[in-house]
Amino acid sequence: MRQETDYVKHHIQKVVAFFEAMAEFAQWLEDRGKNVIYYTLDTPENTQKLGSNIARLVSEHQFERFQYQLPDEYRLDQQLKLLTDDLSIPSEPFDSEHFLTDRQSLSRFFDSKKSLLMESFYRHMRKQHQILLNKDGSPVGGQWNYDQNNRNKWKGEPKIPPQRGFRKQVVETLKRIERAGVNTFGAISPEQFNLPTTRTDALAMLRHFCEVLLPHFGTKPYISSGSYIHKVSNYCDACRYKVQERTSDDACPCPADHSRPGCVLGGTFLSPPNFLSPPKIQAQLPETGSTADGDMLPGGRCGE
Repeated sequence: MRQETDYVKHHIQKVVAFFEAMAEFAQWLEDRGKNVIYYTLDTPENTQKLGSNIARLVSEHQFERFQYQLPDEYRLDQQLKLLTDDLSIPSEPFDSEHFLTDRQSLSRFFDSKKSLLMESFYRHMRKQHQILLNKDGSPVGGQWNYDQNNRNKWKGEPKIPPQRGFRKQVVETLKRIERAGVNTFGAISPEQFNLPTTRTDALAMLRHFCEVLLPHFGTKPYISSGSYIHKVSNYCDACRYKVQERTSDDACPCPADHSRPGCVLGGTFLSPPNFLSPPKIQAQLPETGSTADGDMLPGGRCGE
């Protein structure tokens, strides 16, 4: 709707990404037997305003109830509240799955607190959703956060990892936007659009982040000890050597002699980013299917 493209000037890639995602989601629903009414930007019945579009559909199809997902944007949230007040049928909002929390979680948590400390809420969410916790409830790695490891400048090492790309073709969507005269800024490559527009795309990007980018987070030693590796992953759990030992025959040989027989790093150890897909994190990622992982493309991109 022009209501959404025109209330502020958007980057052309954002507009294209939204329209592509909407079209693909509509198709996904139809493929699963759902009845979908989908207005494109140039659909003749599209009045370009949310209120009049909904009012027209309610009247035309004789709907008996209006149910909607709570939006993430305050402007749209307020518009929907006013719109439902004017409808002649009952309405009902539903929370989205865009956040781990509902809209009242933060206020409920801090209601009895004397100070508003984000760290306490962060720990509460970790415990509530069992994220990176040991069986005894303590944080994986022994600390709740590693902020102190994220304060040094990047000095060129490790090298910037490849980008997770998609190479989508969005020519028709771009033409539709241009025909409508939507005022945007920025540049776009319609033959090689590189943003996620489906759930599969988003999960592939999440997995790429956790496996390729997250190991580089903050200040990481280029050659790490077994103790450090054990702290951030369970990569060394099957190793015959003990990371707690320093001088015995069973002492962990890393990083001095990672090629010693029995070391799970097997002589391939260069640095955590080169081998480490943190299993403690990876184990919590949803499966993405065979099309989600992608292959590396020239220029540091991946394709479907």
